[in-house]
Amino acid sequence: MLAALAAAVSANCSTPAADRGDETHFLCSADADCRPHGLDLMCEVGRCVAAPPGYQARANSDPGPAADCAARPPEGASFETSVGRLPPGNLDWSSSGKDREPVLSRDGQAIVFAVVTGTTEPTNAATTVHGHLVRWVADRFAWLGEAEGGVMFPRAVSCDGFAATGEFSDINAGTLRWTRDGGYEALFERDHSDGRYIEAMSNEGTALFGLQMAARGGSAMKWQDERPPEVFAELPPGYDHRAFSRGGDAFRFQVAGGTTIYVKVGDGPLLEQTLPMPGNCADASLGLYYSISTGARVTATLADCGERQLPFAVVWTEDGTAHLLPETAYVRALTPAGVAVGTLQVNERSRGYVWGARHGLRYLEDVLAEYGVDVPSTVHIQSVSDVSDDSRVFTGVCVDAREPGRANIFRAVLPAGAFD
Repeated sequence: MLAALAAAVSANCSTPAADRGDETHFLCSADADCRPHGLDLMCEVGRCVAAPPGYQARANSDPGPAADCAARPPEGASFETSVGRLPPGNLDWSSSGKDREPVLSRDGQAIVFAVVTGTTEPTNAATTVHGHLVRWVADRFAWLGEAEGGVMFPRAVSCDGFAATGEFSDINAGTLRWTRDGGYEALFERDHSDGRYIEAMSNEGTALFGLQMAARGGSAMKWQDERPPEVFAELPPGYDHRAFSRGGDAFRFQVAGGTTIYVKVGDGPLLEQTLPMPGNCADASLGLYYSISTGARVTATLADCGERQLPFAVVWTEDGTAHLLPETAYVRALTPAGVAVGTLQVNERSRGYVWGARHGLRYLEDVLAEYGVDVPSTVHIQSVSDVSDDSRVFTGVCVDAREPGRANIFRAVLPAGAFD
């Protein structure tokens, strides 16, 4: 088990006490409160001050208050970013090959993401990434500490943000889980030699869903502490393009080369569905990405379309209609109501979008503007990586001219009915 190192940022940490100098900077109650303003600071008598060389931060083990999992987002629309609220570091360290965009809980209450603060390259060894897992709930950013020897790139998070799972920064180190009470722990064999992978987490954070690989076929599995593992669905030889819904309630897969998908929801039977394809598209068997919504009512994948048979995103809504998205659009997440979010490449530049069957594809900042919220002119939304099940809360990556060369996280809220 990896050592737990938890740290929190108090609610007043963003209140400046003075311009940064050698004596006082920002109000604080623990060293962790000073980390957003510099890794070389410590808390002394309620203010952040320059720490002496070699000083080891005193960790605060409380990552903040719990989120109310039954709460709904405020009415109306809003937009905010992490600009000026994170410690030095990077959100886009692509050499790891891991998922590194922020993840959102199903109800939109919690966002969890990784901040990489540095790398080391030992002789004759792989590059080691160092950094922190960050929890964003309401106005509070909490630093959840650094996993021993690296950083966890999250894949799934509970509704209150007090449980998360993801891949370790060492590409051979397997899957980690962080919980408020237990800190970081390694799950299964760290090098995946036992064939187990985690892909989803229940809304309460008590159950994990993933795959048990085998030489031929495999199983979609559910793991829960203190209980025997459960087989969610048996997978035949040649299965491919598998996907769990965000909370693990639904699972889909295809057999390579076919247009039939197999879907299982909860304790129900394994069902077959034939995907109707747009007229100029071949079968959806590329498997470059695949998504399924909670309840399995919406699914998406790539298909070869057009005269040149290029990969296009296709979304199948609950009524079985196939919707072809523009070329270079990639789907990151889906909602049960048929809203898709992702990234669109425009003139070699990434832009975050939202899509619904009625309005088609729109840039997120344009939809916010329709409801009176103007994204600052200095901000460019690069991707929309996740969306709540009610299609109201969105997160992703943005850049801001005020912090050149650094990516940030955003949270956007739209009114109920924005896609009706």
